[in-house]
Amino acid sequence: MKKRNLLGAVFFGILAFVMYIGGVSAANWDSTNSLPTESGTYDLTNRVSLDTAWIIDGKHITINTNQNCITVAGEDGIILKNGASLTVNGSMNIDDNTSCDLFGGTYASDPEGNNVYEVTNLIKLYNDGNGINELILNNVYITANEINAIVSNGNNKIQVNNSKILKLYPKDPAIILDSTSEVNINNSPGFEQGYAVNFNADLTKGNIKYTNDQRGNATTIGNFGHILASNKDIANEFEITPLDDNEIESVTITDINGNNISYTISQISDTYLFTMPSSAVTITVKYVGDAQGSDQEDNEQSSDITDNKEENATKADSDDEKKTSNPKTSDMIISTLVVTALSLIGLNLLVLIKKRFN
Repeated sequence: MKKRNLLGAVFFGILAFVMYIGGVSAANWDSTNSLPTESGTYDLTNRVSLDTAWIIDGKHITINTNQNCITVAGEDGIILKNGASLTVNGSMNIDDNTSCDLFGGTYASDPEGNNVYEVTNLIKLYNDGNGINELILNNVYITANEINAIVSNGNNKIQVNNSKILKLYPKDPAIILDSTSEVNINNSPGFEQGYAVNFNADLTKGNIKYTNDQRGNATTIGNFGHILASNKDIANEFEITPLDDNEIESVTITDINGNNISYTISQISDTYLFTMPSSAVTITVKYVGDAQGSDQEDNEQSSDITDNKEENATKADSDDEKKTSNPKTSDMIISTLVVTALSLIGLNLLVLIKKRFN
């Protein structure tokens, strides 16, 4: 009987430990106005609305929505970093467009009665070299009309299964990458991956309008707060209108490895045309006078670095010379050696005297 009780106690002890390590009960978590930050499996019992980002820092979290929606606000709604993982098991109802599992924004309305979206990136995976983040969406319904749905900075893993997304431009990529990531999309139309289109240009010297064959409408760069993106093999175009007599000196388009991407210029509208590669691109616009000033500054910085190196090298040689030629240093070394030798001799004498008396 005692043995059976002991085994029962051990069993329940192990079970409690496994529950503590493997998941957190919804009863121990208040989901009214917060989301968990520690590793575990959680069940939503009601709708959650956040005014600040939900940051998952190196933890492994699973959320079962149970037909409850997570509404986020802020520049980044959900942030994964330092090797974090998030799995969302939704309860998508394809025929019901009023329900959701993840919603980018608030249900508040502006004076004209329009929905107010207070988030730029619904989910952001941020890899700064401290670990690959992983996002898994199963049967998730996302409403992300006027925001970037999923943005991946650095190398991460993204998997989307049997999910649905509602967005402003149906053909816009829902998953935006700035470098190579592992992306698997299964039975989830609308979750196509695309790549970021970055502009490196002085907008005070010229206006830039960008579009591609998916968006349909041109976008003014300076007035656009979201990330520009395009799918692979899609035709892209942008128009540059210099201001205040500025002249364009050069335009270059490069991929994430610094390789040049070819483009053509329309003679009719001075529009630059290129095809999106399987990589994010950076479009650099230089105006007359920009490069010279930049090169001059670089040369000055290079000259300063060279002068500092030579000065430090001369100083180091001088210090080494002082160390080897300094008479005080040499005397100290000799004195130390003498004291050590005398100590050894004295120790040997003591040993011999002790043996003699014994």
